[in-house]
Amino acid sequence: MLLSRVDELCVCELTQALDVTQPVLSKQLAQLKNSEILSSRRHGVWIYYRINSKLPEWAINTLSNTFNGVGLSSPYLDDYHLFQSSNQSECC
Repeated sequence: MLLSRVDELCVCELTQALDVTQPVLSKQLAQLKNSEILSSRRHGVWIYYRINSKLPEWAINTLSNTFNGVGLSSPYLDDYHLFQSSNQSECC
């Protein structure tokens, strides 16, 4: 839900916003990338993730409908507020 709202985030930003450890998050991100739900790009030592723009239309619609249904409620809205209040300059 956070990537639906913010577009692209690095692992560091995601760990801060979701309050999870880097190994746990990296495992989940790898599964989503292997399933081609997410795409990534490397910038220096950082890897940035985003929702794969090459997803089929039905998958994009499903993500959009899910976001519209629950994306503005807890815990997803809480994640977004934590992301906004975190100091991203400390990580990336």
